[in-house]
Amino acid sequence: FFGTSEGKPLFEIASLLSQLGAGKGIKAGLLLAYGGFAVPYFWRDRRGWLLLLMPLLVVLWALWSGRHAITGGSGGGPMGQGASDVFSLGLGAYLAIVSAVVLAVAGVKRYLTAG
Repeated sequence: FFGTSEGKPLFEIASLLSQLGAGKGIKAGLLLAYGGFAVPYFWRDRRGWLLLLMPLLVVLWALWSGRHAITGGSGGGPMGQGASDVFSLGLGAYLAIVSAVVLAVAGVKRYLTAG
């Protein structure tokens, strides 16, 4: 659990997905999401808060692209029938999903209440 790391960061997974021909735009989305946190504080328009949706969109895009790269979308994709059993989501993936949802909710709330 807190011993050796067996997982990969999302930025490395994006590189792997792009080598497999999937996950176009994940790295660009990640860079935009990383920089997007500061935008609402420098750009005084309330639409800046909507950039906090970007982490959720990127995580969902990465999950969808990864699933389709492994299974081909129908269960017998390019990596074989049993390949999806080898890969699993770890604690970091669930933490990223929950964090992205919290940021998205906060961004939408701030967008709706900013005047």
